[in-house]
Amino acid sequence: MRKFKTHLTVEHIKENQRISELTELMRGYFGPSELKKMLLNEKAGPRSKEALIKIIKRVMDNPRTTADQLETILKNVTMPLADKSLNNLFQDKMGLNPVPQPGKSGVIGKGTTDKAARDEKILQNLTAPLVKALGKYFRSQEDKMKFLEVLAQGDGLDANKLLRDAGKGGMVDIRNYFTPAMKAAISDDIASYLIRDYKPAAESGGTKGVGAGEFFFILMNTSTRPGDTGKGDINMLGKNIEMKSKGGGMGHSKNMKSGFNKVITSLKRAGRISKNIKNEDLLFTDGKNASVWKSKGSGFKLLETEFNKSGSDVKDLVSALEEFFKEMSNDSTKPPRDISFDKCVSGSKGDIEIDVNHFMHLWISNVINEYQKSSGFDKLMVMDPNTFSVITFDSYKDFYKAQKNNQGPISYDFKISNSGGAQLETKLSPRIFATKYEPIRG
Repeated sequence: MRKFKTHLTVEHIKENQRISELTELMRGYFGPSELKKMLLNEKAGPRSKEALIKIIKRVMDNPRTTADQLETILKNVTMPLADKSLNNLFQDKMGLNPVPQPGKSGVIGKGTTDKAARDEKILQNLTAPLVKALGKYFRSQEDKMKFLEVLAQGDGLDANKLLRDAGKGGMVDIRNYFTPAMKAAISDDIASYLIRDYKPAAESGGTKGVGAGEFFFILMNTSTRPGDTGKGDINMLGKNIEMKSKGGGMGHSKNMKSGFNKVITSLKRAGRISKNIKNEDLLFTDGKNASVWKSKGSGFKLLETEFNKSGSDVKDLVSALEEFFKEMSNDSTKPPRDISFDKCVSGSKGDIEIDVNHFMHLWISNVINEYQKSSGFDKLMVMDPNTFSVITFDSYKDFYKAQKNNQGPISYDFKISNSGGAQLETKLSPRIFATKYEPIRG
């Protein structure tokens, strides 16, 4: 009996030693650089690659291989694989090349080496936090490998179906558009990180700062890449898409002091407003630094009162609202007919009233129209990263229709702030949110 036990112990020691030797062989002879070559189809002979696969298979399939040993082996495979796979993905998606390339003269000079160094820095900014997150959110190296494999294939999201359904006027859950392979490989934790928290640092002379969710879509399939310069955050299926989430500014934050005062001065000269009224008392919110309206701003109430006292009619107030928009935005043209401010003004001489909620709906629709004309994007995507939900609009018309009576899935407000400095300037920033609109009272 003792001899039998001794025999088992010896065999067990031999087996462990064999596994240890194989592991060391993988760490040594098949070190990181060699692993990269063999696993990523670079310059490596088929025989050496085949030998590596056989060794990995023998160790992984052996019933005596412990979980810790398996993790060690997989870690030696996946860590270099993760770095290289993600580098390859980003180089392809971003058009980066960290290797100096000859210039027009055929010589590698300072300009080409500077660009290579810049591209290398960008790659580090993109890859390092993502590799760290993979280690945090995946319990095993094997799960990490599955996820990386799907990313490398570029087939994680049905972009066609997503854009089709997200443009129907309601929010859709991105997770419903994962391909079967991605559904089997991804978890809500890593999806949440990519959508909400993965925002690679901007690098001087390199990538711009990115918002939530942009690189999530870029990584998910081959049909998505960064947007064309100045025309959107991402390009999906040939469409440049501007993305907004969590109160994204609408490209409309502008020094409003001169524009606002210009309109007020004009209205005073025309006798619509008393010359004794202070300009700042006519601001659209409840205070100079208000971020969100809670009730109909005192400025609006005063504007109504002054126009009614002066005997002005509805057309006069509509013209004034249009002038406010023109002077406080980047658009010098009148609002399109279907989103004209006459839709939010009612009554007759002496009894004119502004529907402030409809005013907000019209103002933001006009902002989207102006923003799209100046930026040139094809679609606006609004995202709620907490629920993985998105909605898209092709134009202000789709937005205005989807938000009819402010019953759609989008909310908006004004942020009015002082920039400080010697000359105190006031800025107006319309913001948009993926949440139900809360009507302004009063």
